[in-house]
Amino acid sequence: MNRKEKAKKVYSILNQAYKSTPVPLDHDDPYTLLIAVLLSAQCTDERVNKVTPYLFKKAKTPKKMIKLSYDCLLYTSDAADDTPCVDLGGRRII
Repeated sequence: MNRKEKAKKVYSILNQAYKSTPVPLDHDDPYTLLIAVLLSAQCTDERVNKVTPYLFKKAKTPKKMIKLSYDCLLYTSDAADDTPCVDLGGRRII
């Protein structure tokens, strides 16, 4: 059995064992899932699902995201009290 055949067999076995694995992070596409996964390393999935709608209102695509300044993402005390945030090493982002 060559490498390609082994890969197909492994894929088939995994596909049968894990037919539909639920993703607890809210996302619309691979990019928004990637961002949610990166944020989830810092806090709970529940918190990420509260933060990402605010983040993606500011920038939902990679091109828009890279145009944002770091200061634009920082949580400030004048933000609405109900605005969720994620703590990234002592810096809180919305």
